[in-house]
Amino acid sequence: MENGTTAGQASGHTGQGWPPAAGRLPDRGEVPTGGAARPARPAPPPQVHRLPGQRTPVTPQSSPTRTSGCPEQAAERALLLRLCSLFLQYPDAELAAVRPALAASTANLTATPAAGELVVFARWFDTTDPEDLERHHIDVFDPRRMSSLHLTSYLHGDPRRRGMALLALAQGYRAAGWNTAAGELPDHLPAVLEFAALAGPSTGEAPLRRHRRGLELIRHVLNAVNSPYRHVLAALLTLLPPPTDADLAAPLPPARPGHTLPLLTGEASR
Repeated sequence: MENGTTAGQASGHTGQGWPPAAGRLPDRGEVPTGGAARPARPAPPPQVHRLPGQRTPVTPQSSPTRTSGCPEQAAERALLLRLCSLFLQYPDAELAAVRPALAASTANLTATPAAGELVVFARWFDTTDPEDLERHHIDVFDPRRMSSLHLTSYLHGDPRRRGMALLALAQGYRAAGWNTAAGELPDHLPAVLEFAALAGPSTGEAPLRRHRRGLELIRHVLNAVNSPYRHVLAALLTLLPPPTDADLAAPLPPARPGHTLPLLTGEASR
């Protein structure tokens, strides 16, 4: 961080409530980067992934008003969204290094349906070989798959319409005093979740509600291939309003040329 500002200060977190009762998640600069050379691994996707505190925070002047409720509930909801964001990011070496802290955070969540789903996922995430995690993430969430994490692709088949939707998302983030990391599209689900955690239920979660159909489709595909990531989508969807009749009746999109289901086998599919 520049000018001596810590990552925790930049993110608005001062050690209170993030993560509760399980200790503080390491900032990006604290994640060890040394160690023996690793064998060749799949190339990561082009998005830029960050641990907490690495993006421009929503400023107090521009932050939307949170919905009513006790501060503890608001903090726990934000933590659930932040954990979903982290779990869906590409599991590079830095993220793999903090898996024990993430598992401890999920274990200390209040018992809820969302927390239960994340506990199941964290158990798999924490015990799976890092290179297997990378391969699995690429296979499941490659943009050419029907389970891509780019939400606007589920609503806008026309590239021009999707471009306008991406622009609208980016403008909404900037209006709230926040920006995605360089190179990351604003509709990438981890970014959308991080914005929701920082900005709160009113404005912050609006993009998630708007893209509920896409989230349901991602979960459908993850269920179909029995990917452990289905637990993260299930946790997220329990936090959103119940689906409407239109959500439930919406047909699955036809497979587009070059867009396929993930092909998962062995341990990665459990």
